[in-house]
Amino acid sequence: MLPGSISGSFNECTMRRLEQQTRLLGRGHSKPSNGLFQSEPAPAMQPCTSYTTEVTEEIPYPLTKDEALTFLRKVLKIDNPETFMENDRVGFVDEYVHRMCTMLPFTNIDERSRRIDAEGTPSFKDCKEAIFQGRGGHCYYKNIFSKALLDLLGYTTFHVGGNNPGDELFDTHAAIIMKDLTSPGSIHLIESGTRRPIFRAIPLDFEEESPAYQFSFMTSKFFRRSHGRLVWCALHETNGTESSEYVLKSKDGTLWKTQLTYRLDNPKPRAWFAKMANFRYGMPGVMPLAHQRIFVSGYKNDCMYIMAILRNTRGMKWIAVLIVKCEDPTKCLEEILTKEELVDKIVEVFPQFPREMVERAMENTEHGGNLYAV
Repeated sequence: MLPGSISGSFNECTMRRLEQQTRLLGRGHSKPSNGLFQSEPAPAMQPCTSYTTEVTEEIPYPLTKDEALTFLRKVLKIDNPETFMENDRVGFVDEYVHRMCTMLPFTNIDERSRRIDAEGTPSFKDCKEAIFQGRGGHCYYKNIFSKALLDLLGYTTFHVGGNNPGDELFDTHAAIIMKDLTSPGSIHLIESGTRRPIFRAIPLDFEEESPAYQFSFMTSKFFRRSHGRLVWCALHETNGTESSEYVLKSKDGTLWKTQLTYRLDNPKPRAWFAKMANFRYGMPGVMPLAHQRIFVSGYKNDCMYIMAILRNTRGMKWIAVLIVKCEDPTKCLEEILTKEELVDKIVEVFPQFPREMVERAMENTEHGGNLYAV
Protein backbone atom coordinates (compact mmCIF):
# COMPACT_ATOMS: atom_id res chain seq x y z
CA MET A 1 0.00 0.00 0.00
CA LEU A 2 1.40 3.41 -0.92
CA PRO A 3 1.89 6.15 1.67
CA GLY A 4 -1.32 8.15 1.49
CA SER A 5 -4.08 7.80 -1.04
CA ILE A 6 -3.45 8.67 -4.69
CA SER A 7 -5.78 8.49 -7.62
CA GLY A 8 -3.10 9.67 -10.07
CA SER A 9 -0.66 7.24 -11.71
CA PHE A 10 2.54 7.08 -13.76
CA ASN A 11 1.90 8.18 -17.30
CA GLU A 12 2.07 5.63 -20.10
CA CYS A 13 5.57 6.67 -21.10
CA THR A 14 7.04 6.14 -17.64
CA MET A 15 5.34 2.77 -17.22
CA ARG A 16 6.75 1.75 -20.59
CA ARG A 17 10.25 2.63 -19.38
CA LEU A 18 9.81 0.64 -16.16
CA GLU A 19 8.39 -2.36 -18.01
CA GLN A 20 11.25 -2.28 -20.52
CA GLN A 21 13.86 -2.04 -17.79
CA THR A 22 12.22 -4.89 -15.89
CA ARG A 23 12.25 -7.07 -19.01
CA LEU A 24 15.91 -6.24 -19.60
CA LEU A 25 16.75 -7.21 -16.03
CA GLY A 26 14.92 -10.48 -16.56
CA ARG A 27 17.11 -11.16 -19.59
CA GLY A 28 20.23 -10.84 -17.49
CA HIS A 29 21.18 -7.27 -18.35
CA SER A 30 22.26 -5.97 -14.98
CA LYS A 31 22.51 -2.36 -16.11
CA PRO A 32 20.10 -1.53 -18.93
CA SER A 33 20.53 1.67 -20.88
CA ASN A 34 18.17 4.35 -19.66
CA GLY A 35 19.08 7.20 -21.99
CA LEU A 36 20.97 9.14 -19.34
CA PHE A 37 23.65 6.67 -18.21
CA GLN A 38 25.34 4.25 -20.57
CA SER A 39 26.30 0.75 -19.50
CA GLU A 40 26.63 -2.72 -21.02
CA PRO A 41 24.98 -3.15 -24.43
CA ALA A 42 21.28 -3.86 -24.14
CA PRO A 43 18.32 -3.92 -26.50
CA ALA A 44 17.27 -0.44 -27.54
CA MET A 45 14.47 1.11 -25.53
CA GLN A 46 11.60 2.97 -27.10
CA PRO A 47 12.03 6.75 -26.94
CA CYS A 48 10.03 8.64 -24.35
CA THR A 49 8.59 11.86 -25.70
CA SER A 50 6.44 12.91 -22.75
CA TYR A 51 8.72 12.46 -19.74
CA THR A 52 7.33 15.24 -17.59
CA THR A 53 5.81 15.21 -14.12
CA GLU A 54 4.01 11.86 -14.12
CA VAL A 55 1.91 12.24 -10.97
CA THR A 56 -0.31 15.29 -10.87
CA GLU A 57 -2.03 14.72 -7.52
CA GLU A 58 0.13 15.43 -4.48
CA ILE A 59 0.23 13.62 -1.16
CA PRO A 60 0.10 16.02 1.82
CA TYR A 61 3.00 15.63 4.23
CA PRO A 62 1.81 15.09 7.84
CA LEU A 63 3.64 18.08 9.35
CA THR A 64 2.36 21.34 10.84
CA LYS A 65 4.25 24.58 11.30
CA ASP A 66 4.15 24.18 15.08
CA GLU A 67 5.65 20.71 14.73
CA ALA A 68 8.31 22.07 12.38
CA LEU A 69 9.35 24.73 14.91
CA THR A 70 9.37 22.13 17.70
CA PHE A 71 11.65 19.93 15.61
CA LEU A 72 14.04 22.82 14.98
CA ARG A 73 14.24 23.67 18.66
CA LYS A 74 14.27 20.23 20.25
CA VAL A 75 15.94 17.96 17.69
CA LEU A 76 18.25 20.27 15.75
CA LYS A 77 18.84 22.51 18.80
CA ILE A 78 18.28 25.76 16.87
CA ASP A 79 17.26 28.42 19.38
CA ASN A 80 14.63 30.97 18.30
CA PRO A 81 14.36 29.68 14.72
CA GLU A 82 11.75 32.26 13.67
CA THR A 83 13.98 35.15 14.77
CA PHE A 84 16.94 33.48 13.03
CA MET A 85 14.96 33.33 9.76
CA GLU A 86 13.79 36.93 10.02
CA ASN A 87 17.34 38.18 10.50
CA ASP A 88 19.14 35.88 8.03
CA ARG A 89 17.06 33.77 5.66
CA VAL A 90 20.12 32.41 3.84
CA GLY A 91 22.09 31.75 7.01
CA PHE A 92 19.16 29.86 8.49
CA VAL A 93 18.95 27.52 5.47
CA ASP A 94 22.69 26.85 5.59
CA GLU A 95 22.52 26.10 9.32
CA TYR A 96 19.49 23.86 8.81
CA VAL A 97 21.23 21.84 6.07
CA HIS A 98 24.41 21.51 8.14
CA ARG A 99 22.55 20.23 11.20
CA MET A 100 20.33 17.86 9.23
CA CYS A 101 23.44 16.31 7.69
CA THR A 102 25.57 16.11 10.83
CA MET A 103 23.02 15.52 13.61
CA LEU A 104 20.73 12.98 11.92
CA PRO A 105 22.38 9.92 10.37
CA PHE A 106 22.02 8.84 6.78
CA THR A 107 20.81 5.27 7.06
CA ASN A 108 18.39 2.55 6.05
CA ILE A 109 18.30 0.82 9.45
CA ASP A 110 14.84 2.15 10.28
CA GLU A 111 13.51 1.01 6.93
CA ARG A 112 15.29 -2.36 6.98
CA SER A 113 13.93 -3.11 10.44
CA ARG A 114 10.52 -3.36 8.75
CA ARG A 115 9.49 -6.48 6.86
CA ILE A 116 8.70 -4.96 3.48
CA ASP A 117 6.69 -8.03 2.44
CA ALA A 118 4.49 -7.73 5.54
CA GLU A 119 4.49 -4.03 6.43
CA GLY A 120 5.01 -2.37 3.05
CA THR A 121 7.17 0.68 2.39
CA PRO A 122 7.28 3.29 5.17
CA SER A 123 4.57 5.94 5.07
CA PHE A 124 5.45 9.61 5.38
CA LYS A 125 4.13 9.38 8.94
CA ASP A 126 6.67 6.60 9.61
CA CYS A 127 9.45 8.71 8.06
CA LYS A 128 8.47 11.74 10.13
CA GLU A 129 8.53 9.66 13.34
CA ALA A 130 12.05 8.44 12.56
CA ILE A 131 13.20 12.02 11.91
CA PHE A 132 11.68 13.35 15.14
CA GLN A 133 13.32 10.56 17.12
CA GLY A 134 16.72 11.43 15.68
CA ARG A 135 17.11 8.22 13.68
CA GLY A 136 17.35 10.06 10.36
CA GLY A 137 17.05 8.02 7.19
CA HIS A 138 17.98 8.25 3.53
CA CYS A 139 16.74 10.78 0.96
CA TYR A 140 13.16 9.47 1.01
CA TYR A 141 13.07 10.24 4.72
CA LYS A 142 15.25 13.35 5.10
CA ASN A 143 14.85 15.35 1.90
CA ILE A 144 11.09 14.87 1.60
CA PHE A 145 10.74 15.91 5.25
CA SER A 146 13.01 18.94 4.67
CA LYS A 147 10.99 20.18 1.71
CA ALA A 148 7.79 20.01 3.76
CA LEU A 149 9.41 21.85 6.68
CA LEU A 150 11.00 24.58 4.54
CA ASP A 151 7.73 25.19 2.68
CA LEU A 152 5.90 25.63 5.99
CA LEU A 153 8.47 28.25 6.99
CA GLY A 154 7.80 30.33 3.87
CA TYR A 155 10.53 29.13 1.49
CA THR A 156 9.75 28.08 -2.08
CA THR A 157 11.00 24.63 -3.05
CA PHE A 158 10.38 21.75 -5.40
CA HIS A 159 11.72 18.23 -5.72
CA VAL A 160 13.88 16.94 -8.56
CA GLY A 161 15.17 13.46 -9.14
CA GLY A 162 18.78 12.36 -9.11
CA ASN A 163 20.84 9.27 -9.82
CA ASN A 164 23.99 7.66 -8.53
CA PRO A 165 26.29 6.39 -11.28
CA GLY A 166 25.00 3.08 -12.57
CA ASP A 167 21.45 3.31 -11.21
CA GLU A 168 19.00 1.10 -13.06
CA LEU A 169 16.11 3.60 -13.07
CA PHE A 170 15.68 7.34 -13.48
CA ASP A 171 15.33 9.60 -10.45
CA THR A 172 15.91 7.15 -7.60
CA HIS A 173 17.24 10.01 -5.42
CA ALA A 174 14.89 12.72 -4.11
CA ALA A 175 16.59 16.14 -4.00
CA ILE A 176 15.40 19.71 -3.31
CA ILE A 177 15.70 22.90 -5.34
CA MET A 178 14.97 26.20 -3.57
CA LYS A 179 13.80 29.23 -5.56
CA ASP A 180 14.23 32.93 -4.80
CA LEU A 181 16.46 32.44 -1.75
CA THR A 182 18.95 35.22 -2.43
CA SER A 183 17.09 37.16 -5.15
CA PRO A 184 14.05 36.72 -7.40
CA GLY A 185 14.78 33.89 -9.80
CA SER A 186 17.76 32.47 -7.90
CA ILE A 187 17.94 28.69 -7.48
CA HIS A 188 19.89 26.64 -4.94
CA LEU A 189 20.44 22.93 -4.42
CA ILE A 190 19.42 21.73 -0.95
CA GLU A 191 20.79 18.33 0.10
CA SER A 192 19.94 17.13 3.60
CA GLY A 193 19.54 13.50 2.56
CA THR A 194 22.83 12.10 1.32
CA ARG A 195 25.82 10.49 3.03
CA ARG A 196 28.16 12.75 1.07
CA PRO A 197 29.01 15.98 2.90
CA ILE A 198 27.30 19.09 1.55
CA PHE A 199 26.63 21.45 4.42
CA ARG A 200 25.01 24.51 2.83
CA ALA A 201 22.67 25.64 0.07
CA ILE A 202 24.58 25.51 -3.23
CA PRO A 203 23.86 28.42 -5.62
CA LEU A 204 23.28 27.27 -9.19
CA ASP A 205 23.91 30.62 -10.87
CA PHE A 206 26.99 29.43 -12.81
CA GLU A 207 27.00 28.67 -16.54
CA GLU A 208 29.28 25.62 -16.77
CA GLU A 209 30.94 24.79 -13.46
CA SER A 210 30.71 26.00 -9.88
CA PRO A 211 33.52 26.96 -7.52
CA ALA A 212 35.01 24.10 -5.52
CA TYR A 213 33.55 23.47 -2.06
CA GLN A 214 35.27 21.74 0.85
CA PHE A 215 32.99 19.96 3.33
CA SER A 216 34.53 17.54 5.81
CA PHE A 217 36.63 14.96 3.92
CA MET A 218 35.36 15.75 0.41
CA THR A 219 36.03 18.48 -2.16
CA SER A 220 33.02 19.01 -4.44
CA LYS A 221 32.26 20.81 -7.69
CA PHE A 222 29.07 21.06 -9.74
CA PHE A 223 28.79 20.98 -13.53
CA ARG A 224 25.92 21.90 -15.80
CA ARG A 225 25.26 19.59 -18.73
CA SER A 226 22.73 19.42 -21.56
CA HIS A 227 19.05 18.66 -21.07
CA GLY A 228 18.89 20.37 -17.69
CA ARG A 229 21.34 18.03 -15.98
CA LEU A 230 23.39 19.08 -12.95
CA VAL A 231 26.32 16.83 -12.04
CA TRP A 232 27.74 16.80 -8.52
CA CYS A 233 31.35 15.61 -8.53
CA ALA A 234 34.06 14.94 -5.97
CA LEU A 235 37.74 15.60 -6.55
CA HIS A 236 39.12 12.51 -8.24
CA GLU A 237 41.69 10.82 -6.03
CA THR A 238 43.92 9.62 -8.86
CA ASN A 239 46.23 11.80 -10.93
CA GLY A 240 46.24 9.40 -13.86
CA THR A 241 44.27 9.62 -17.09
CA GLU A 242 40.71 8.42 -16.62
CA SER A 243 38.39 7.54 -19.48
CA SER A 244 35.34 6.67 -17.43
CA GLU A 245 32.15 8.43 -18.48
CA TYR A 246 31.61 9.30 -14.83
CA VAL A 247 34.78 11.42 -14.61
CA LEU A 248 34.62 15.06 -15.77
CA LYS A 249 37.42 17.54 -16.37
CA SER A 250 37.15 21.13 -15.13
CA LYS A 251 38.49 24.11 -17.06
CA ASP A 252 41.81 23.95 -15.20
CA GLY A 253 42.29 20.29 -16.14
CA THR A 254 41.40 18.81 -12.75
CA LEU A 255 39.52 15.50 -12.79
CA TRP A 256 36.23 15.14 -10.90
CA LYS A 257 34.30 11.93 -10.29
CA THR A 258 30.49 11.94 -10.55
CA GLN A 259 28.57 11.46 -7.29
CA LEU A 260 25.01 12.35 -8.32
CA THR A 261 23.33 13.58 -11.48
CA TYR A 262 20.16 15.71 -11.11
CA ARG A 263 17.51 16.46 -13.73
CA LEU A 264 16.65 20.08 -12.97
CA ASP A 265 14.13 20.50 -15.79
CA ASN A 266 11.88 17.72 -14.49
CA PRO A 267 10.28 18.70 -11.14
CA LYS A 268 8.67 15.85 -9.20
CA PRO A 269 5.88 15.90 -6.59
CA ARG A 270 6.47 13.81 -3.48
CA ALA A 271 3.71 11.50 -4.68
CA TRP A 272 6.02 10.45 -7.53
CA PHE A 273 8.75 9.41 -5.09
CA ALA A 274 6.18 7.47 -3.05
CA LYS A 275 5.27 5.51 -6.16
CA MET A 276 8.94 5.01 -7.08
CA ALA A 277 9.66 3.75 -3.55
CA ASN A 278 6.80 1.29 -3.78
CA PHE A 279 8.08 0.03 -7.12
CA ARG A 280 11.72 -0.25 -6.05
CA TYR A 281 11.05 -2.02 -2.79
CA GLY A 282 8.87 -4.49 -4.61
CA MET A 283 11.85 -5.27 -6.86
CA PRO A 284 14.98 -5.04 -4.65
CA GLY A 285 17.26 -5.98 -7.54
CA VAL A 286 16.79 -2.54 -9.13
CA MET A 287 17.50 -0.61 -5.92
CA PRO A 288 20.74 1.42 -5.83
CA LEU A 289 23.59 -0.84 -4.73
CA ALA A 290 24.09 0.90 -1.39
CA HIS A 291 20.45 0.24 -0.50
CA GLN A 292 20.96 -3.48 -1.05
CA ARG A 293 23.05 -3.46 2.12
CA ILE A 294 22.59 -2.12 5.62
CA PHE A 295 24.28 1.24 6.07
CA VAL A 296 24.47 4.03 8.60
CA SER A 297 26.72 7.08 8.43
CA GLY A 298 27.08 10.23 10.45
CA TYR A 299 29.50 12.85 11.67
CA LYS A 300 31.39 13.22 14.92
CA ASN A 301 34.17 15.76 15.54
CA ASP A 302 34.42 16.57 11.80
CA CYS A 303 34.94 12.89 10.97
CA MET A 304 32.47 10.72 9.11
CA TYR A 305 31.56 7.27 10.34
CA ILE A 306 30.45 4.94 7.56
CA MET A 307 29.21 1.53 8.59
CA ALA A 308 28.15 -1.01 6.01
CA ILE A 309 27.30 -4.69 6.15
CA LEU A 310 28.37 -6.55 3.03
CA ARG A 311 27.80 -10.13 1.93
CA ASN A 312 30.53 -12.58 0.98
CA THR A 313 29.09 -14.31 -2.11
CA ARG A 314 31.42 -17.30 -1.83
CA GLY A 315 30.61 -18.35 1.69
CA MET A 316 27.35 -16.40 1.99
CA LYS A 317 28.66 -15.00 5.26
CA TRP A 318 28.30 -11.50 6.63
CA ILE A 319 31.23 -9.13 6.57
CA ALA A 320 30.77 -6.02 8.70
CA VAL A 321 32.95 -3.04 7.84
CA LEU A 322 33.46 0.13 9.86
CA ILE A 323 35.05 3.04 7.99
CA VAL A 324 36.05 6.34 9.58
CA LYS A 325 36.82 9.19 7.16
CA CYS A 326 38.44 12.37 8.44
CA GLU A 327 39.14 15.65 6.68
CA ASP A 328 42.56 14.18 5.84
CA PRO A 329 41.82 11.26 3.46
CA THR A 330 45.11 9.60 4.42
CA LYS A 331 43.64 9.02 7.88
CA CYS A 332 40.75 6.94 6.60
CA LEU A 333 40.43 3.83 8.75
CA GLU A 334 38.75 0.55 7.90
CA GLU A 335 38.05 -2.24 10.34
CA ILE A 336 36.47 -5.67 9.83
CA LEU A 337 34.05 -6.58 12.63
CA THR A 338 31.75 -9.42 13.53
CA LYS A 339 28.01 -8.76 13.38
CA GLU A 340 27.85 -8.56 17.15
CA GLU A 341 30.74 -6.10 17.27
CA LEU A 342 29.11 -3.93 14.63
CA VAL A 343 25.82 -3.85 16.54
CA ASP A 344 27.75 -2.75 19.62
CA LYS A 345 29.52 -0.02 17.64
CA ILE A 346 26.33 1.26 15.99
CA VAL A 347 24.52 1.48 19.33
CA GLU A 348 27.56 3.23 20.85
CA VAL A 349 27.93 5.84 18.10
CA PHE A 350 24.21 6.15 17.34
CA PRO A 351 22.38 5.54 20.64
CA GLN A 352 19.07 6.66 19.10
CA PHE A 353 18.83 3.18 17.52
CA PRO A 354 17.52 0.49 19.89
CA ARG A 355 19.65 -2.64 19.76
CA GLU A 356 16.66 -4.76 18.77
CA MET A 357 15.98 -2.49 15.78
CA VAL A 358 19.52 -2.93 14.45
CA GLU A 359 19.41 -6.68 14.99
CA ARG A 360 16.02 -6.89 13.26
CA ALA A 361 17.36 -4.95 10.27
CA MET A 362 20.17 -7.49 9.93
CA GLU A 363 17.78 -10.41 10.23
CA ASN A 364 15.46 -8.99 7.59
CA THR A 365 18.35 -8.51 5.18
CA GLU A 366 19.52 -12.07 5.80
CA HIS A 367 15.94 -13.19 5.14
CA GLY A 368 16.24 -11.62 1.67
CA GLY A 369 19.76 -12.91 1.09
CA ASN A 370 19.00 -14.33 -2.34
CA LEU A 371 17.99 -10.81 -3.45
CA TYR A 372 20.61 -8.76 -1.66
CA ALA A 373 23.78 -10.76 -2.27
CA VAL A 374 26.58 -8.69 -3.83
